[in-house]
Amino acid sequence: MALLPLDPATRSLKVRAERGYFEGVESLSIPLGKGVTGRCAQTGQPIVVDDVAREIDYIPGVPGARSEIAVPLLAEGRVLGC
Repeated sequence: MALLPLDPATRSLKVRAERGYFEGVESLSIPLGKGVTGRCAQTGQPIVVDDVAREIDYIPGVPGARSEIAVPLLAEGRVLGC
């Protein structure tokens, strides 16, 4: 699990906190609207991907990952991250 706040200045998400097997993803930066997490932040809607191999714009973060769930962090109608 990882927390990626949205930086409005760069319009990107960056890992700020993680728990589990995310070693080395601290430098991962995801543009708003790109990949599963970026799309989640852009739309404000949760996304469940059962098979990332079938996801055309999947951005690998964890080697060997097969699925991904992205949930937006919302406050007062604004997306703060995923």
